[in-house]
Amino acid sequence: MTDHKQYVNVDPARANERREIRRPRAGKTVHLAARINKQVEGVPIIFEIKSGRHNVNRALEDANFSPGERRRHARQRASNAGFQNPGIARRRVLTDAQGEATIDFILSENGGDEFEVKAFIRGQESNELLSDKFIVWRRVYYQVSRFRQSRQGVGRRGVLTEIPNFSWGSIVQEFRDRRHNIELEDESSRDLIDRIDANVITRANNHRTATRRARDGYNARREPLAMRVVLVNMIAKSETVELTFNQVRENQPRTLRIPRGRKLWIDKSKEIKTDFLVDAQWRYEGGRDRAWRNLDAQYVSAVGNNQVRVEMDRIPRRHVFHVFRRVEIKLTVRVNKGNTNGLSWYNTIWIAHRIMHRGVRATNLKKSTTVHETGHFIGMAASGQSTHYTGRGHTGPHCSTGLSAANRARSSYRGMSGTCVMFGESAPGRSGRFCSTCDPFVRTRRIRLRRMPRSW
Repeated sequence: MTDHKQYVNVDPARANERREIRRPRAGKTVHLAARINKQVEGVPIIFEIKSGRHNVNRALEDANFSPGERRRHARQRASNAGFQNPGIARRRVLTDAQGEATIDFILSENGGDEFEVKAFIRGQESNELLSDKFIVWRRVYYQVSRFRQSRQGVGRRGVLTEIPNFSWGSIVQEFRDRRHNIELEDESSRDLIDRIDANVITRANNHRTATRRARDGYNARREPLAMRVVLVNMIAKSETVELTFNQVRENQPRTLRIPRGRKLWIDKSKEIKTDFLVDAQWRYEGGRDRAWRNLDAQYVSAVGNNQVRVEMDRIPRRHVFHVFRRVEIKLTVRVNKGNTNGLSWYNTIWIAHRIMHRGVRATNLKKSTTVHETGHFIGMAASGQSTHYTGRGHTGPHCSTGLSAANRARSSYRGMSGTCVMFGESAPGRSGRFCSTCDPFVRTRRIRLRRMPRSW
């Protein structure tokens, strides 16, 4: 018996583009041919297909049965809600003038499902003309791009370093393991891409700015089986905070700490100060002259990660007794609201190299995030599994394996430690692997991939 990998998500019409995949090994339909040793027409050949005992669903597809059998199965389903098609089917086919009989069988789309097929002359079952096994696989081409080295923003010294790559060995293995049978193939055509206007991707602009970046170097020829992976510096969310300085002397520097424990938004690809400073104004306190005036950005600076300093000595003095005058300062600054390790949108995933104000992420954490986001790419976590959840402080479908019953009842899972790779955040206890609850659902993902948005 010969084992064959059958790539059920590959279009047979485009199989030649798929590198080593031959056309017969593409698609869920397998074409079988059995030949006798004589060119005799009309010899009855029996083809048999049998579902493997480890298959997700032992029942065969309807198309593998004759019309009469399908009608009988329909009647049985109507009378018995638990009835499923049998796991074995036999079809009788007559040889043609060349002594050959052919038939098509339909496989499942569940990773790791196995189907044994054989053919023999009717009444001579021990004399097999054909004996093969077909194993369901899914092929996905991934294309990795990462930002190259570039200069920091105007007014800053140094460079933005190149985002390093990492080995995909354990990631590829995770999707091959435990009958998941998802084959990830590296199809990177252009590894390094230029930073366009920033090295921090935000949730607010990821549908536009980030996808424009991700387009660089992307080879659309592999669609719809292509997954775009972009390794970026940081992924974060921002918000604005208004700060007010009261009772400030006209010529006295003043430093104010950012409230609520937030830290300034620092994007070193931007012109200095423009990343965190949104607006600055001042006015005199008391008297009739209470109009707000613009304060030039040169008088505002960041002190560390969570303080802003204003230099007051350049503000025009109102009169000779300026030392007794007071002014009011109003600043609007951008702060870091939260960081994201990775995100998935259409067939592109972004992986963060570092966390703002925390530093570079460990390689094993980036690999875990890549498995997680690739899981989203194939449709995990599935809504049918017992550990599925959405929301709870996270975005998208996730898995709650590892949480206690009491914790699962909470409205937010933020700060908790789920153990499955599909938990909603990189908690200390989260592994880089799919849990036993997720495993069978990974096998059932059909990976009917969507193309990139037309705006590309």
